[in-house]
Amino acid sequence: MTTITTTGLTQKVLDSRPPHPPVAEIVEVQDRAAFADPAKTSLLSAATKVRHLTPYIGTELVGVQLSTLTPAQKDELALLAAERGVVFFRDQDLTIDQQYELTTHFGVQDRDPNQVDPRHVTILGHD
Repeated sequence: MTTITTTGLTQKVLDSRPPHPPVAEIVEVQDRAAFADPAKTSLLSAATKVRHLTPYIGTELVGVQLSTLTPAQKDELALLAAERGVVFFRDQDLTIDQQYELTTHFGVQDRDPNQVDPRHVTILGHD
């Protein structure tokens, strides 16, 4: 006795193509802080003074201009902000365009709907 089993895979099924292109694989990018020197040597050496505002949260970096940070210093800033919660810089010379450029280093940006200028952004996460 011969048994024939069918899978239902006809030539029409095999020739069919999905209506939309395949979704690109999502590769999670690490936070910029993951690339930083844990000692934050480059960033902290650029400061004339480092003030920890409380033992647990808040640091002020005196003498650092955000407009001149190197990519390594930006990564170290991401790590310092993650560790201390907030980092303060006084007397900055950044233009709005330089502020926008600085934030692109840290992740995906979303325009704040309450702002008229599209360069006012919120960082959502990673690229």
